Amino acid sequence: MQRKSGSTWKWQATVKTNSTGYYSAWASVCPTTQFRMATAGSAVTSVVVTKIGSTMTAWANSKVHAVLKDGYGDRVGSKTVYLQKWNGSSWGWAGTGTTNGSGYVGFTPKATGAYRVATGGSKVSSVAVSYSAPAVTQVLTSVSRWVSDSTPNKNTNLTVYAIAKDQNGNGIKDAKVVTTWHYKTTTPVETRYSGSNGVASTTRSIGNASSGYKVVVNIAVIFGGKTINTSTSFTPN
Repeated sequence: MQRKSGSTWKWQATVKTNSTGYYSAWASVCPTTQFRMATAGSAVTSVVVTKIGSTMTAWANSKVHAVLKDGYGDRVGSKTVYLQKWNGSSWGWAGTGTTNGSGYVGFTPKATGAYRVATGGSKVSSVAVSYSAPAVTQVLTSVSRWVSDSTPNKNTNLTVYAIAKDQNGNGIKDAKVVTTWHYKTTTPVETRYSGSNGVASTTRSIGNASSGYKVVVNIAVIFGGKTINTSTSFTPN
């Protein structure tokens, strides 16, 4: 009887056939292990028998890593394994991977937390590992803007809104937002900073602005050395 170790077959046990040509062999294994029967020559059984099970070790640094081994210490490749994340009361799926020829698989989770790696059965890494997701550098990518009222009455307050977003569509906190209000006779400038949702709002009284005169508000959003310029407008009644 031979046991598969990586890409090669190793001796496991020697048995003899009985008078009817029958033979059997027994192996006590827990992990995923493949066996076959062979004569002294090259003839082998056409079917490979697999015993199911696995042992797993895991660790974390810039990734969550795991190595799958059989009960003989040989690494098991081409095995589907699952990353699981602790949600406070149970383990939930967080990713699927396949071990390579060295029995290794690595995952890069998106969130910080406690993780473990499991096979399709009940075998999991013996210890849950803690993973800290790397900080994402936000890059100013887009700006949305609008006014609270496009045709306000005189002597009312009007608010100009701007949302600074990063490369993933998330709001950017502390982006500098400069608005320049081009009235018929004056050009006031206001500066605000965006909140945690990326929104900055600038509220001003439009006073006795000229009726029917389109007031253009230029908006400059500045973050991380990058500036995006845009504008909006309103026309007083």
